[in-house]
Amino acid sequence: MNTRLKALALSPVFALVMASAVSGCGDEAKVVPPVERVTIEAIEDGTCATFVDDNAFVREFEKSLCGTPHAVEVAGRYTLTDAEYPGASALRLDTQLACRPIFEAFVGTSYFASEYDLRTVSPSPASWSVGDRTVLCLVVSKDGSLLTSLARDSGR
Repeated sequence: MNTRLKALALSPVFALVMASAVSGCGDEAKVVPPVERVTIEAIEDGTCATFVDDNAFVREFEKSLCGTPHAVEVAGRYTLTDAEYPGASALRLDTQLACRPIFEAFVGTSYFASEYDLRTVSPSPASWSVGDRTVLCLVVSKDGSLLTSLARDSGR
């Protein structure tokens, strides 16, 4: 091996690139996709993802391949029209009710008959004050575990 190749092979950058590109060894090697973070405003309907910071006011997600375990599937979104912030309790109830038809159309069955649960992500008081009115309707597991198959059009 020439000196340039030896230097490249020993460099930390080369090692990082190789480690992030391949998982496993031999015939079972698989390409590992890079993690893509996306904001609540930019995440698309149908996207499979996990929460970057699972607190009361989610702002970012890490996109996942839908064939791998994931925390949520984005069923859809809608925009609130209230001028004033309605308060956390009223907002929670309103978003749950408004997201049910979106959830049902996405999953393909009644919310009450589904093996999945509904979670909403709505504006915080701070984001409301700067014009945020977007609500995300998310499909999650009932027991808090990761989803291992697609909820979309599953009829489950």
